[in-house]
Amino acid sequence: MAIQIFNSNQMPAKPLHTFVYGPLRSGKTTFASTFPKAVFLTAGNEGGDTTLRFCNVDIIQINSSTDMKEAIQVVRTQHAKYGWRTVVVDSLTYYSDLFIQELTKNGDKPMMQRDWGMLDLHLQKWLLPTLRSLPMHVVWIALEEGDKGPDGQVVGYKPMLYGKTASKLPGACDLIVRSQVQTSRDTSGKLVSQFMLRTITMDGAPAGGRFGPAFADGLIPAHFGVIAQRIGPYIGESVEAYVNGVELMGGAPTPKT
Repeated sequence: MAIQIFNSNQMPAKPLHTFVYGPLRSGKTTFASTFPKAVFLTAGNEGGDTTLRFCNVDIIQINSSTDMKEAIQVVRTQHAKYGWRTVVVDSLTYYSDLFIQELTKNGDKPMMQRDWGMLDLHLQKWLLPTLRSLPMHVVWIALEEGDKGPDGQVVGYKPMLYGKTASKLPGACDLIVRSQVQTSRDTSGKLVSQFMLRTITMDGAPAGGRFGPAFADGLIPAHFGVIAQRIGPYIGESVEAYVNGVELMGGAPTPKT
């Protein structure tokens, strides 16, 4: 490959790689569905595709590592045919469990050190670089777990992933966000809830992006349109294309209370 030299102020736009994690029912899948023309690689042992009944997206159900390899090949070779612009792994937490199920032959043998290395190779050395090579936005979804201090008390939160993947895979993404539900009262006093994204590290939960002060306010509505309004030129998206949609939706769909 020929060496290319770019001035940092003139680098070409690149698709956005986003890592979103958070507690149960906090809008992670719904947020991912707001990305442009998304195809979801949905772990069959999780059932997250039920949420997608209310979203206009395509779904490929993943029940094994073979399914994942075949699905990636379809996305790589046919994304233009289907008009896909975003690929979502939903979720990496449950897909890791599927891979472990294969390694342990459905739980009939224990995980050995070599097996953990196989999981690392599969996720970090194959799946991650393969998706990064695609000319598409990528969204990784994971559950979270408490991060405990020496005394056993929860001091923060982190993605629910195995080994170094919990930090290395999010670290390879352009934007790390933690999902949460924000509840407030409207003018009539009724409780209303909205899916939100934490964009700066707070309360021991990592978050942040590679876009200077674009997300320095720390909390944004969980909608791709909000992201595009702030960094559209850097990720190949038109800022104007999302203004009206975001205003009409109020940022993101709201969960029922």
